[in-house]
Amino acid sequence: MLAFAKDISLNHVSLIKEKSDSELKQYMDYQRKLDHKRIVYYSLDHAKNQLKNNIRKFRKNTERIEPYLNEFFPLTKVFADSKTILFMIEKMESAHSSSSDWFQMNCFYSALFYECLNNFLKTYNRLLSESPSKAEVYYISTGEIIDFEDWVFLYFNNLDFLIGKKRTTTQYPFSKRNQVIEEEIDKRMKAGQTFESAILVLRAEFGIGEDAVKLLLGQKIEDAFLQLLHIPVSNGIYNYLNLKQEGTWEALDGESILDQSYVLGARLKVWVWKKRKKKE
Repeated sequence: MLAFAKDISLNHVSLIKEKSDSELKQYMDYQRKLDHKRIVYYSLDHAKNQLKNNIRKFRKNTERIEPYLNEFFPLTKVFADSKTILFMIEKMESAHSSSSDWFQMNCFYSALFYECLNNFLKTYNRLLSESPSKAEVYYISTGEIIDFEDWVFLYFNNLDFLIGKKRTTTQYPFSKRNQVIEEEIDKRMKAGQTFESAILVLRAEFGIGEDAVKLLLGQKIEDAFLQLLHIPVSNGIYNYLNLKQEGTWEALDGESILDQSYVLGARLKVWVWKKRKKKE
């Protein structure tokens, strides 16, 4: 299965604080309606089928596929052509079908999945609004609109592949990290450094991976980065999420990292819900 920041096989997480926090309970009720494994599967399957159709459609004139890639894979098309993108999607799909192993994605794969997820959720959410019966066949949300930003917040480790890119969504707190890095890059470039030299200097300070650096520099993906990192399920890669932590807020002291992430997610999402309700 593909490894994200949290275990996507957990669909029914409950928190003790739900009993005393109605907004948190509302958020967790929403989370319990989602089947994350199926969301990942259909995001990849949808992207694969759409891409295959376009490759087939333009097989006699490959240049004509560019507008499609520009619209649906603007991040990925910089480092991979259509056939490489298809190979990467199929590789993720194959890895996701494994029940005895985790497969960790590098920055290139994360950028691609980000786009697959975004494209699929737009289609799925539109179906829910326009033709609910057609959306039901996916069995992924029991009729609930799926919040792309919330999913990214919970299941991505970072959005380093968006450093220096125009953001169309809030995606806090990842956007805050990116903004700080971008400001440092801008400061160094104004002092005469190139973008490349600036990002190389800042790499260690901000823990930016080699894969992310290559992606940000616009380099084509190399064979070494076309591999997914294999991790046996027995390694317990998510055990640390359940360790009790000293919270960043007094109210979170003694809770696990997993608990804290859901609490913060609830605060962010409920804020969006209230804004939307007020606007309506």
